[in-house]
Amino acid sequence: MPDAQPRLLGVLETVLYYETEQEAEVESFYRDVLGLRPVVESIGGTAFRAGRDVFLVFDRPTKAKLGELTHGTTGSTHTCFLAAADEYEPWKVHLRERGVTLIEETTWRSGVRSFYFRDPAGNLLEIAEADLWPA
Repeated sequence: MPDAQPRLLGVLETVLYYETEQEAEVESFYRDVLGLRPVVESIGGTAFRAGRDVFLVFDRPTKAKLGELTHGTTGSTHTCFLAAADEYEPWKVHLRERGVTLIEETTWRSGVRSFYFRDPAGNLLEIAEADLWPA
């Protein structure tokens, strides 16, 4: 009988990218607007804590020079953050007060709401009030 398949415990890190000249604005956005705590800098970007998870913002041109371990994408990428249900509406107010344009709000079939906005590098971000995916 074959061995049981090993299991994954979760996603350890997620990465979005920016161009070199956007570094200060992007890192300020995640630290000062979204309130993420920087844990490591000078890795070609910054690693932030978002609850238990790690969220990375990397300088695309720097990471593109890593050979076999090249990181990077072209164009906008996407990340969805999870907020406590009672902080969902306050997040919209908080972002608007800081000049962030909310693009769209969606109510999914499950009844869970989420809304979209962009970071200074053009990456599409989302905040959901609960888990959007079936268990």
